[in-house]
Amino acid sequence: MKEIVEDIYNNLKAEFKGRERNDLYFHVSDLPTICPRAVYYSRKTNMPFRKSPVYAKPVMLAYAYGILIQHFFSRYSSYLISKWRCPKCKSVYYLSYRDWNRIPCKHLVQEDYRLELSNKKFKLVGNIDALYKDPTGIYIAEIKSINARQFDDLQEPLFDHVFQVLTYLWMFKRKKVKLDEGLQKFHIRKDKAVVLYFKKDFQNLQIKPFFVDKNEYSIENRIKELLMHLFNPTKDSPKICNSRLSPPARKCVFRSICFKEDKNESKEK
Repeated sequence: MKEIVEDIYNNLKAEFKGRERNDLYFHVSDLPTICPRAVYYSRKTNMPFRKSPVYAKPVMLAYAYGILIQHFFSRYSSYLISKWRCPKCKSVYYLSYRDWNRIPCKHLVQEDYRLELSNKKFKLVGNIDALYKDPTGIYIAEIKSINARQFDDLQEPLFDHVFQVLTYLWMFKRKKVKLDEGLQKFHIRKDKAVVLYFKKDFQNLQIKPFFVDKNEYSIENRIKELLMHLFNPTKDSPKICNSRLSPPARKCVFRSICFKEDKNESKEK
């Protein structure tokens, strides 16, 4: 039955091609790993700073599992308000589990809430998984799945996810950001967001929720500075890699600018 496996991978690859990043488009989840210096030299030399994507099978599978898990939580939780669209009549609904019985459409497709900040040269897009509601309010929510070891050791949200949800909160307050209609419809808390971690264990359903309070993390200036460099890359920035052998540097097309070919390379090896 190898043809079934190959068919799945080929279909995933086709879907991945429709979601490729380019040098004029970023997703909020990209931000913690973006190098402003690479963006600067990309604009200066007219060279793309991202290499052609490699459709690694583990990456595609992780993406597919993530979509299924997000759909599962959004469909069956009464605490998550998710966005759904009917492909037949094009109607859009904002539903939790308790709302499904009142909807005439029965073949809904989930969509993310969208945030967009753009100018003529650059676009930053955020896709929020769901909204979490409890007696204290409605919060932007991200749903993340991690392996059992990570989950058991987790005591606080991972930094990349903190950066992601705080960037959403920052964008949510900006006048120039295009807001999804659903984000305008609800009175969403602008001081906190939620990251929900799901343990990849199909024997038991285990979740760790973390509220991320923007006042407890001093990274708003970092978000502003990074976006300033991306939108207006008018000057060089310091390098962010400490070695040409670090994973980001290995993939960077401008690695030779930060790390000259010299005797130090042999020492690093």
